[in-house]
Amino acid sequence: MMPNEGVTVERVASVILAQDVHGAGFIDWGNLGAVILTWFGPSAVATAVVVAFLKRFENRQVHVQNAEIEKLRSSLRQLENRSKTRFDWLHQKRAEAAVEIYGLIIDLDVTTNRLINGLTHGPSDSEHKAPLYEGVARAGNTFRNRYAKLGLLIPEGLLKSLRDLDDLMWKK
Repeated sequence: MMPNEGVTVERVASVILAQDVHGAGFIDWGNLGAVILTWFGPSAVATAVVVAFLKRFENRQVHVQNAEIEKLRSSLRQLENRSKTRFDWLHQKRAEAAVEIYGLIIDLDVTTNRLINGLTHGPSDSEHKAPLYEGVARAGNTFRNRYAKLGLLIPEGLLKSLRDLDDLMWKK
């Protein structure tokens, strides 16, 4: 087909649709423009119309893409804020759990030291020793119950150390 021969709106439309290989508006306008210019010939008016159309289309596509990018940025900011809030909450709960566990370890240490001192330096009758044993048992049970409940909030390294301490206390 020679330039300008049989050029109809239907023919140009079929070439445009043939360029949309993905079926979703992904047309290679650079190559299509060259094809259309070849058909219309070197007419300055035709060239100007095609160039104006392509620039307008390109500007519209840039605007649509910028709007999509801004939507994605906004979604990313919202996701970042939600994640930060969740992380802050988890960080706070972990800190509270660590403070509680260390407090229980200190209680256990103090009651254990009282027991040791009472056994080595105190009276030898069982009436004075029973409260010391009960204090250690109570502190040990409290520690064991709390660290088991708070296990998900405790970092893995500390949790392993606490398990080792619990095993030592209960001679597993």
